[in-house]
Amino acid sequence: MELTTLNIFLQVSQCKSLSKAAISLGMAQSHVSTKIQQLEKELCTELLVRHNKGVELTGAGEILADYAQRILRLVNDAEKTLHAGASHGNLRISAMQSTAQSFLPAMLSEFHQAYPDYRIRMLSGNALTNIDRVLRYECDFAYVAGDVNSAELACLRLTEERMVVVCDRHLSSIEQYFQEDDASVVAFPSGCAYRRHFEEYLSEHGIVPKNVIEYDSIPAILASVCAGMGVAALPGHIINSQVQEGVLCSYELPDNFSFIPLNLCYRNNLKLNEAMQFFIKINQKM
Repeated sequence: MELTTLNIFLQVSQCKSLSKAAISLGMAQSHVSTKIQQLEKELCTELLVRHNKGVELTGAGEILADYAQRILRLVNDAEKTLHAGASHGNLRISAMQSTAQSFLPAMLSEFHQAYPDYRIRMLSGNALTNIDRVLRYECDFAYVAGDVNSAELACLRLTEERMVVVCDRHLSSIEQYFQEDDASVVAFPSGCAYRRHFEEYLSEHGIVPKNVIEYDSIPAILASVCAGMGVAALPGHIINSQVQEGVLCSYELPDNFSFIPLNLCYRNNLKLNEAMQFFIKINQKM
């Protein structure tokens, strides 16, 4: 069904006359009649009862008239919203938990002050999930830790996060911990850039953890480390308060593993409106 045909049908139902509807629409009566006949043929049902004084809706016609009113109202609302410009819209973001709880709140607050009518949709995921969501058009922007190699994505490097290893007790070295019989790593599931970064460090030093305990939550990871279940590699800014309070001990990684880049990624073919450009500008101030 075409919107123009639905509009013609609605005019006929309201005027209860093909000729009056044609005048109202500025069309020939024959064109209006043809469109109604085509619609009835398409739906395989009679919509109007023709008589000498005009037309009446059948039961099916009344149902269609109700739907047509709602459809055309929604289309009109959509056009008004989109024509309003960049002051209205949706901003879809997929972020890692570390980014969502550290950098994002201040940036989203600034964005909301500038564009209060924008609806912000937040998703959480690891680096691989976030990249996939952008490529599948499921979100507009994604925060991704680590290097990103995709010809389809534009990546803005925001900062470099300092990586540290956290443990529940003092160690002479990270290597010392992995000499223990029950040495374990507490980490996010596969796909996490922080986990991959730590695994590369361990591999380079010939270290194979006895066990990897997986959690999909930063609080759960930190609670497990505090309970002595293993060590974890995370950005330093995530665990600063626990280290300062003496709850956890942190250890720096060697220089070549000290930092991991944090990127804002979006599709190369994304049409950036005024609001999206403002969001990128906020991120550039990080």
